[in-house]
Amino acid sequence: MTVAEQPRVMTWTVLPNTIMAKCWIDRAFEHSVLRDATTVLRGRDSLQRSLQNVPEEATFIVHRATTSDDRILVLPYVDVDRIGLTREELLVVVRKETSDDRTLSFFLPADVIVDACFDAELRQELVQSSHDVLTRYGYPTAGLLIHVVENSSTTIHLQLPARPETVTDTSSYNDALHVATMMMTCSTSEPSAMPLPFRDHS
Repeated sequence: MTVAEQPRVMTWTVLPNTIMAKCWIDRAFEHSVLRDATTVLRGRDSLQRSLQNVPEEATFIVHRATTSDDRILVLPYVDVDRIGLTREELLVVVRKETSDDRTLSFFLPADVIVDACFDAELRQELVQSSHDVLTRYGYPTAGLLIHVVENSSTTIHLQLPARPETVTDTSSYNDALHVATMMMTCSTSEPSAMPLPFRDHS
């Protein structure tokens, strides 16, 4: 399998930076995203046109974190029979796409994601008892409010992180976008490797 043929697993598990930034500075836009993310993400204004590969049949649901300790982490939908990758091969893909981020800021850890892809009982436990599962895997969850949601072939969940203190109602869009981009960059060692579903908007 060539690099171009490798499946993308994590693409629609993170809210695009462009949408995240506008939500932080525009309450009306944030409400519209939370109320009907599907329409917003398929919209035709300058922000939405920057999005790439928006799934045509999917329904989007955006979950807002209310504090910096909130984590709404998305378990991606992976049809392991269709993609034809072994557990080890899928682990390589997910580690690359998340830059092996283990901070629980934007992604579930790669090993947890891959094990859940091959184990339906673990997937269910991860959604119902995320703290227990992550602690068992050795990831610190103390002080965090973690909620795991599971994507399906037709439903895509995305996290809207709580607005950072450095972004205010008077911040410009470009300033908010810079903060959103830096948040993603700081959470990973190789942000350029992340298959984010958008281009930076300027």
